[in-house]
Amino acid sequence: KAFYANRYDKGDADYINCPMNKEEYQKFYDILINSPKIELKDFEKEEYAIAVNKSNTELLNDINSTIIALKATGEYKDLIKTFMPVNGKIVVPPSAAGNFPKLLKVGTNATFPPFEYYEDNKIVGFDITLSEKIATSLKSSIEIIDMDFDQLIPALEKGTVDFIATGMSITEERKDLVSFSVPVFESNQ
Repeated sequence: KAFYANRYDKGDADYINCPMNKEEYQKFYDILINSPKIELKDFEKEEYAIAVNKSNTELLNDINSTIIALKATGEYKDLIKTFMPVNGKIVVPPSAAGNFPKLLKVGTNATFPPFEYYEDNKIVGFDITLSEKIATSLKSSIEIIDMDFDQLIPALEKGTVDFIATGMSITEERKDLVSFSVPVFESNQ
């Protein structure tokens, strides 16, 4: 799977959006940090959230309570530092998943580092660890199901997955189809 990076270069006003592996991403990050030619351009604010079936308000409330609690205790900030470190070197923590009889199925599209991606044939990332923490707080085991992005909302509607954690932007169109948790990340796009 690939990492993606966006770059704005003043010299030729090019935007680059290119796939790269983890080593290439680290090299790009080093160049980005150390290059005076590269500047950040103002983009629109975008919020990512967990998506839940509109009929499952109990799960949505439980997810929101967990996210709010993680933010209050500082665990959320630690999660951000883990997957978006200043030095660009992600060290994936051990799984936060518990072993419980109840199972929560989480839909994701593992192509969007650092939110969800494959490392050593395992799906990892910010959204995955957050989902594990949510499941544990709900005394549930977790199953991560990787699928095409376009299949996530239909899978949620059919009940194939209980919630979606995949760097999904909150949009008006999607709000018609799913309920969103409180934002889990804010980005500029």
